[in-house]
Amino acid sequence: MMERPTQQLAGARFRGLTIIWGAQFFSLLMFYGLTRLAPVGERAGGDRTLPLALAAIALTAFAASFFVKSMLVARAVATRRPEAVTSGYIVAFALCEACALMGLVAHFTTGAREAIYFFAAAALGFLLHFPRRRHFEESAGDAGQNFDAII
Repeated sequence: MMERPTQQLAGARFRGLTIIWGAQFFSLLMFYGLTRLAPVGERAGGDRTLPLALAAIALTAFAASFFVKSMLVARAVATRRPEAVTSGYIVAFALCEACALMGLVAHFTTGAREAIYFFAAAALGFLLHFPRRRHFEESAGDAGQNFDAII
């Protein structure tokens, strides 16, 4: 059966997004490894304001990643634009990585042992945001009926 250009484009977008997901997840692992290779002692004074502020920012980014992705995917399906699906996922990945970056900052500025929770939240976000073919099929419209044949 002959593939339509829209099907080919949707398949390529899905494969590309999966590669981006893998690279982002690997960067998360590298950030965590960096905290293990460069341990920082707990800072004297015990002021917990900065780690709590960073935790609030990280949790906000984590929650926003789900909201933004669902909003952009829904818009992509409504307008039949697969590139909006890609944008939604990439923004979600960036927000999850921001969560990990807050953990990295917390680790190096305060020495907080709780920084591992930032990485755990980011990893959970990445796992929950693994690209789904269904989103590309739905956004491709009629051309997405034979999407499985491409992949």
